[in-house]
Amino acid sequence: MHTPAIENISSPVLAVDIGTATMRALFYIPGADHEHLPRFVLPSPETALIARIRQNAARHRHIYLHGAAVSRRCVPALEEHLAAGLSVGMHPQTAAFFYPDTRALEDTGIVISPAAPPLFTSLSAQDVDPDFWHRLMEDAGLPRPETILTAVADDGPLPRGEDETGEERVRAAYFRRLFAESRGEGTVLTRMLYAEPPEPFLRLRAIQRITQCPVADGFTAFLLGGMSLPTLEKRSLREGIVLLYAGNTRLRAGLLFRGRLWGVCERPVVEPASLPRVLKELDDFRLGWLTAEALGAPDGSVSMVAPLPAEAEGFRPLFAGGPRAAMFTEHGQIRSPYGDAAMHGCWGLLYGYSRNEYA
Repeated sequence: MHTPAIENISSPVLAVDIGTATMRALFYIPGADHEHLPRFVLPSPETALIARIRQNAARHRHIYLHGAAVSRRCVPALEEHLAAGLSVGMHPQTAAFFYPDTRALEDTGIVISPAAPPLFTSLSAQDVDPDFWHRLMEDAGLPRPETILTAVADDGPLPRGEDETGEERVRAAYFRRLFAESRGEGTVLTRMLYAEPPEPFLRLRAIQRITQCPVADGFTAFLLGGMSLPTLEKRSLREGIVLLYAGNTRLRAGLLFRGRLWGVCERPVVEPASLPRVLKELDDFRLGWLTAEALGAPDGSVSMVAPLPAEAEGFRPLFAGGPRAAMFTEHGQIRSPYGDAAMHGCWGLLYGYSRNEYA
């Protein structure tokens, strides 16, 4: 059994890992057996919001959005609603998040109002609602979580007038900044859980303002989940390792050595027939040779590394997780805390929080 090293948590903590289609939540209660910890798999906030937008369109209802932190992948559903001749209203804070360019907002016909206009159905556009979780725990006879940790793949928009969005580009801006600031020494992984998220993460910053608790990028939560396993942590002290997330649409890999992150790469997922190409890319990545251009930068692919330490010995061991990790069974080992792949990122959040080194 792959038991994570979770220590120094003395009060109930809810860890929420928000994906594109679903969000997973793990309620950690000190002293409880891991098999009895409450787990939840629910539609992601963006999935639920898109469904509600379309339900209201089918009923010919105008809608009003409030809240300031949910994926911008909801925008096409809003545009469909407007194209159907129905009205969309937004709270000013919500509008600023979805449309940072005020000129683009003016062209949409969206009504900006501090409250829902008459005959408009009010919809929440918020990733995390602490009141929802508090009510759920109360109804289930569970203690109230004192801390709500959140991980999400922030899809922007990028700050300072940059018009690019998409989680790959936001994450690339983030890692570019991290490696520039690390001055060739890698980035301490446990400090990538943030009490105050850095600027590229506008969505995470909005979540943190709501919860007043630490947050992390979704890929960081995955990496922390891997390093929560003592066997992987000890291995990474002797030599560098690769932690690979094999998702349904993206492959993401990190180079880990002695508690620090030395490189990241990301590319679209491939079918098994193209696996040899991915393995060759991973070999180049381990050596610091892989470029974003080699992966195909227009699709949001990313590859960047800090100067790699010789002591890492080439980052040969590969440990994989995620829904398509089985593709790499013959080339590495599959690892998740307690073998629970669905809660991998939640355990990562708990591990990072328990180390109490977050920025």
